[in-house]
Amino acid sequence: QWQEADVAANGNAFHSSSSQGLPDLGWHKAHFVQIGLGNNTTFVQNLGGNEKDWSHHVDWLLQACSERAPSRIRGVAVEPVYEHAEAARNLAAKLPNIAVVQAAISEKDDSTEIHVLESPDDLLAKVKRNDRKNLEWELQFLRNMSCVGGEHPEFSQLADWVQTRYGLLARMVPRRVESLCWSSLVKTAKFEGCEVLLVDAEGHDASILRSMLKHCKHRQKELPDLIQFETVAIATAVRDMKQSGKSSSSCNLQGTFLLLTLIMTRTSCTGLHFSSDGNCRAGLMGGFADPARGKVASRTHGGSLARTASHAVMLPAIKTQHQTCE
Repeated sequence: QWQEADVAANGNAFHSSSSQGLPDLGWHKAHFVQIGLGNNTTFVQNLGGNEKDWSHHVDWLLQACSERAPSRIRGVAVEPVYEHAEAARNLAAKLPNIAVVQAAISEKDDSTEIHVLESPDDLLAKVKRNDRKNLEWELQFLRNMSCVGGEHPEFSQLADWVQTRYGLLARMVPRRVESLCWSSLVKTAKFEGCEVLLVDAEGHDASILRSMLKHCKHRQKELPDLIQFETVAIATAVRDMKQSGKSSSSCNLQGTFLLLTLIMTRTSCTGLHFSSDGNCRAGLMGGFADPARGKVASRTHGGSLARTASHAVMLPAIKTQHQTCE
């Protein structure tokens, strides 16, 4: 019905170039959606890649999925950078129910500018053979700093290090890519909701989550069961608002509102990690309930939940929006 309503409102059906050659997920619930792949730590690599690329972090998230068999698991992997998306497609060829979509996810359908590392292979070719392994490791970080709307705020520091150590000039260059809102991603990959949502979009996470919440506002069953994202997104938004002259309290309220909106629409336990200065750093992590014992199973992982118990806030499962959050 909502698809028909969208067509009626817009006068035509949605079409995306990203939908070319995707497997048909049959409008079933996806076991995972990952937005922002880079070239490491992905579901696709764990399920169809080499053993050396296997990630403990992704394996931990897979334990929250009701299906983990590579031949049966349903997933959507989204990446705006062509090279990373193509590498994921090659691995996904072994996985019949994984859709790899090359696009950025935002709050509206459009095209957007993404800044990517220029010619990393050319940089490697310019150093001595015995230096290539170290440089390749350091370029991994720069490759994964692709950023929507501008250069990654930490890029210049790492680029200076590469120039000092190797005498090479590393640069970010803009590319124009397709941008989809969450509703269009759903239509492109033909899925309804997901068990695990993993977002790593280098500061663009908040926009993606807002788009997801807007889509799910009247489709509660499509809310993810577990969400992990980087709160650098909120930090970036706070920085931008401060630069525009808004007060710190106003900026912090914006970030807090997004977190509370997520918490109050969640159906699983949620963990928040606050640093000693009061900033939420490690993100929002869903726990997963054990119905047999009536408890919430919470696991910690570096960078996901608080390592220091005094900085962790565990919130009980919220079943409906009518309940209060204390």
